[in-house]
Amino acid sequence: MERAKALVQKLSFDECIEVFNQLPSGSPIMDLLFDRMESLDMKRFEEFLG
Repeated sequence: MERAKALVQKLSFDECIEVFNQLPSGSPIMDLLFDRMESLDMKRFEEFLG
């Protein structure tokens, strides 16, 4: 999981969305992606969540 966290930290907001769209629902990686997206651009993250 630490390796996944390190890899997610290198992603841009758009790359996070691309990975998110490929993950199965309930994947623990989603939490890492959401944390990364929120840290990059909170307003855009809120819009993404709808």
